Amino acid sequence: GLTIHYMQRVYIFSSSPKFENCHFIDAFAGAMYLNNSKAIIRNCVFQNNYTSVRGGAIDGYNSTPTIEDCLFIGNHSNSAGGAISISGIPDDTISIRNCTFVNNSSADGSAIRTYRDASMEGCLFAYNTGSEAITIVEDVEAIVLTISCTNIFGNEMGDWVGVISDQENINGNLSSDPLFRNVGQDNYHIEFDSPCFPPNNGCEILIGALGNDCGDYDNDRRWTILDVIFLINYKYKDGPAPQFIDSADPTGDNFSNILDIVYLINFIYKDGPAPNCP
Repeated sequence: GLTIHYMQRVYIFSSSPKFENCHFIDAFAGAMYLNNSKAIIRNCVFQNNYTSVRGGAIDGYNSTPTIEDCLFIGNHSNSAGGAISISGIPDDTISIRNCTFVNNSSADGSAIRTYRDASMEGCLFAYNTGSEAITIVEDVEAIVLTISCTNIFGNEMGDWVGVISDQENINGNLSSDPLFRNVGQDNYHIEFDSPCFPPNNGCEILIGALGNDCGDYDNDRRWTILDVIFLINYKYKDGPAPQFIDSADPTGDNFSNILDIVYLINFIYKDGPAPNCP
């Protein structure tokens, strides 16, 4: 993984690399351009990227990427596809799974605009602005969008509207407040009672890229001894801090001490109550 700030876009031509655990932040000409590519993009964050053309985060031409477990925050395109734009006529289907799209904007597809068939599963679209969250090229009638187990909520121009209006409330799709942990701090993890948390939706899967971060410091959607060790190192051995400090308070008492470690151990190994970070 790597973090890239303030760059022009990464260009990929006629190859299919794999990007994992990467951060693309504040790119001023879009973050990534794919041409004739089947790139795999997994566990990446695209935040506050901008372009005057297509695809604030990812612009694909004749490409069918696989995009999984990625977070798209605050990306913008002046043209189409606030986060993702796919154009051209490739032979395969774009696959987007367990991604979160929040506060992206464009006049045509505030989150996604596609010229090609696309499959979206377990995704979350919230608070995107400027146009419908998902759009297609108007003069291509044969485009097929297959959407399942996806939550679309609070978008400026409506949620299950336009080309996806017939997919609301089928195949596990829903429109419910995702209950983000702290939007003001750009913390788009979800609360335990969120409809996007696996026990709380009909698909029984995590919807979106992020689970609950309270006590889960490696973001692997599990609570293990590694999280306990991380918390001990942070509190007592000058180890790294969690991304969001309030996630280090599993007791929810607004104090950070040994009781949080004991609480987390009891939750993991003794069926104790779930973490309750403020």
